[in-house]
Amino acid sequence: MSLRFKIIVLLLVILTAAGVVWFRKMQAETRKHSPVQTSTLAEPGIEVMYCSPGVKGRAIFGGLVPYNEVWRTGANEPTTFDTKVALQIGDNTLEPGIYTLWTIPGEENWQVIWNSSMYPWGVSWGGKPSRKPEKDVFSITVPVARLTELQEQFEIKLTSEPLQMQLAWENTSVTVPMSLK
Repeated sequence: MSLRFKIIVLLLVILTAAGVVWFRKMQAETRKHSPVQTSTLAEPGIEVMYCSPGVKGRAIFGGLVPYNEVWRTGANEPTTFDTKVALQIGDNTLEPGIYTLWTIPGEENWQVIWNSSMYPWGVSWGGKPSRKPEKDVFSITVPVARLTELQEQFEIKLTSEPLQMQLAWENTSVTVPMSLK
């Protein structure tokens, strides 16, 4: 091998290592502001993991999170929805597995989407959601409820009686009813 080729390979290795270090540092910094949260129902075996951003005086829905556009549903990495059991969600069956959870917030309704792919980050360098629509398993539309008190941190809560998933942030809440299949 020529010296020139060896130098190019060495530079590529150094640049790759620097990129990995930079990405890990950026990931750690963003998690300070939007910490990782988990909502779990040990029985029947459902876990949602997400990053929880704060309102911090900002207009969220219709502002930071535009209406009628795909949102990664939280901050940083896409939210994951892990189920050990089959679930009935609307007219759809969600088979056991790990999915990414995406939403399309609207003023009156939200579309909640389960996607079969895992993504290393929730948005591309251009700020567009990483979601590949062809990997969507299904979606469900749920109505918006207005909260009377400010929900400062984004929260996803699972409840067993009734079995449902509630997403709440700022002055908005949506609830996804579920049942065991």
